Amino acid sequence: MRSPSTIMNYGLEDRKVITTDALATATQLKPHERNVTVISTLGVATVYLPPVSECAGNIYSIVEILGTADITIKPFEYNSVPDGTILSATAVASIVLTAALDHVVLFSTGTYWIALKDIST
Repeated sequence: MRSPSTIMNYGLEDRKVITTDALATATQLKPHERNVTVISTLGVATVYLPPVSECAGNIYSIVEILGTADITIKPFEYNSVPDGTILSATAVASIVLTAALDHVVLFSTGTYWIALKDIST
C-alpha cells in the first residue's frame, strides 16, 4: 500500500486566482501552481514564474479573465537576475497580457520557458 504522502498530489495541480489591487500587485508562483487566473479590474500586476529548473516538463497556463490592466509575466528572479528566458517568436524578458481573455501557455524545459501559445492583444 502506498503511503498518503506519495499519492496526495498525484496528477493534481493547484489553481491560483490573482486579484489585482490599486497598488501594483506582484505574485511569485510556486511550481505546483500551473493554472493561473488573473482578475485585473483594479490595477496592473506582475506574475513571476517559478524557478525554471524546478518545473522541467510542466505546462503552465495564465489567463486574464476580467479587466484591461497590464499583466506582465516574467521568469523567476534571484537577486534581480532572471532565472531563464521566455522563448516566443524570439527570446523575450517578459510577456504582457493587456485585455480580458488574453492568455499564455508556457512549457518549461528545465533551462528556459517556451511560449506554446501567446494570445495577447
